[in-house]
Amino acid sequence: MSLACSRAAASPEAEHGVTTPGQRGTARVVIRLRVDNFNWRAAGVPFRSVLAAALAAVNRIFHQIDVQIAWQDRAQQPAQAGRAEYIELQLEAAPPSREHSGSLAYSKPFATSGIRIHVFADRIMRVAGPDLAAPLLGHVMAHEIAHVLERSNGHSATGLMKANWEAGDYREMRSRFLGFEASDAEWIQTSLSTRPLETTADPVIAKSEKPARGSEPVEDLRFAAVRRRR
Repeated sequence: MSLACSRAAASPEAEHGVTTPGQRGTARVVIRLRVDNFNWRAAGVPFRSVLAAALAAVNRIFHQIDVQIAWQDRAQQPAQAGRAEYIELQLEAAPPSREHSGSLAYSKPFATSGIRIHVFADRIMRVAGPDLAAPLLGHVMAHEIAHVLERSNGHSATGLMKANWEAGDYREMRSRFLGFEASDAEWIQTSLSTRPLETTADPVIAKSEKPARGSEPVEDLRFAAVRRRR
């Protein structure tokens, strides 16, 4: 999927069809996070503070649809946390090969175990610049988490699950965050409520009965350019 920048106007939250907290019971998702070692300083940003802000952005994005995100260090022994959907997400350097060339991240929305989300944090740091690094990293992670929760590689016309983010979307990321369309919020909540949720850290999740909006096993989040503020 290509993220091309243009001068589209930012969409207000209402246009995203956001589901407000309280309309449903809160669903819990545990993200087991792994950060691979590589030269973060080469990107020219303080990565620890960027990552902290990005994780907080993910939490806010999902809070609007009554999904609670809990973060665990994948290297540590996972804690029993009750019924939850467990997803493994890895922040890593982009591969030197042509595989996933130009991608910010990719996910395996139809997989049921293993690392289902790979985020190329070095590319995000390099293309975003200091003012957009944390918001873009948070939105990329949230976008791929949503694909896994939906069991789909389909996209929406507006908001977080849009196939092509534009200049107005990047501006909105800086000031607040992109939201979900009502159909995506409903799909995620229905998927979480209908499939069996495990209490172990490495569950085998049965596929949702909801139809997938695509058949490819991998969803690539690509970009053409991110226009920086001058």
